[in-house]
Order: sequence, then C-alpha cells, then structure tokens
Amino acid sequence: MGDQPVQQSLADKVSLFVDNSLSKEDKMQFISEMQNDPAISEMVAQEKYFKDFIKNKVPRRKVSPNMIEGIMRNIDSKS
Repeated sequence: MGDQPVQQSLADKVSLFVDNSLSKEDKMQFISEMQNDPAISEMVAQEKYFKDFIKNKVPRRKVSPNMIEGIMRNIDSKS
C-alpha cells in the first residue's frame, strides 16, 4: 500500500504525457524513464488505446439547443 502515491504519480505522468501536457523537461525525463522501463511504455500504450477508444468509438449524444440555453440561463442566474 505504501507504493500507491508513487503509482498514482506515475499514472498522472502517463496521462499528462499522452495528452502532451508535460513541460519539455518533464517530457524528456519521462521518455528516458520509458526507455528504461518497458512497463511504463506498456502503460502509455494502454492509455493511448483507451483515450482513442473513448474518443472514436463511444457515441456522443447530441445536446439540444434548449438544454444549452437552460444551462446558460442557470449559470447566469447564479452569478
């Protein structure tokens, strides 16, 4: 259980890497870590596959203009 924060940190890095959200320095360091640890490369491949699947294979429901208008009205009334 003591490894959970480290694992979470690694999962965060993988997600940030796949999203291209790491700084140049962090990206270079992470690439080096991937080259030294095949398990990290596998995690990256799985994350890319999962995000691609969600983006391209899961149908999105269309939101009606009335719903958008209602949400905007609700936001405006609370501010």
